[in-house]
Amino acid sequence: MVLHRVTVGSREEEGVKVSGGVIEGDVLISGWENADLSNAFLGTVPLSAVKHVKGSLIVGKMWQNDEYVGESNPGLKHLTGLGVERVEGSFWTHDNPSLMSLQGIETLKTIRGDLWIESNPSLETLDHLKVQEADGYVKVMTNPSLQSLNGLNRLSKAHGVVVWECDMLKSLAGLNSMQSLSSYLDVRKNGALESFDGLQSLASVAGDVFIEDNPNLASLTALGSITKLEGGLMMHRNGPVIRIGLPCTVTPSWQDVDENMGTWSDFCGIKAGAASALVAPASVRGFARAGDQSQAARADPVLSPFSFDAITILLLLALLLLAFPGMRRRLNSKTK
Repeated sequence: MVLHRVTVGSREEEGVKVSGGVIEGDVLISGWENADLSNAFLGTVPLSAVKHVKGSLIVGKMWQNDEYVGESNPGLKHLTGLGVERVEGSFWTHDNPSLMSLQGIETLKTIRGDLWIESNPSLETLDHLKVQEADGYVKVMTNPSLQSLNGLNRLSKAHGVVVWECDMLKSLAGLNSMQSLSSYLDVRKNGALESFDGLQSLASVAGDVFIEDNPNLASLTALGSITKLEGGLMMHRNGPVIRIGLPCTVTPSWQDVDENMGTWSDFCGIKAGAASALVAPASVRGFARAGDQSQAARADPVLSPFSFDAITILLLLALLLLAFPGMRRRLNSKTK
């Protein structure tokens, strides 16, 4: 895929061809010192005239083929001057130290690849995002000033959702329309996150769920609408009290919840004190091992092949009683 660099001012660039607002290849906005994109050009065409990018749109850097393409935009504060409506590849906003908002991106409605917003330390809001379709991953990572995920509220599905290292987020509000993920949900290292509120519409996750290192997380009840979880469940080092909202009908294919801090409460109507005291009924197949690090807590709470219910025990006793007279006769015959 051809990579086209956006320049300050109009200049002749070999291979840059914009026809009817469409450009083939990737578009890179990199090394930008200006505060906005009002004087940005692709060759002799103003960037604002480009409506359809056939490749990816990169603001800063993009990870590609085991290396980063592009460089930081030290002066860029917002995206005014950008008029793109559709991106066939991914939209990356990565490593923009002065970027405070995505103002200017309001026209973008369709992304056929990933929506990736990472390492923008001054970014406070996503409110200017109006994207209605993102077919790849939605990744919001290492944006320590970001206050909320509002701006993602028009997305009803994605390949996966990742929220990492956004220390101002208290909830996942902004993902309110998200109903299904064809891969995983990954929420980690969000220092202020208290709940998953915002994910109440999420009904289906085709991959795994990872919830780790969210020290103030107190509630997962927003996940109560999930009726289909095809992957596993991993939970480590979250808040001291977790209210779990997964319904009993959900069965993770694997589970790893060792090392969670503190206590658990309200899983399928079970109320437990210390995590080591949590024992799930047989109906809760595949519940993640809860816990402190005691051997009791590490035990899988589902019934093992060597567990017996009352009917099984009665049947075994009956078989023993039936077999006992024959055993006694054989023993007697051997002693004679």
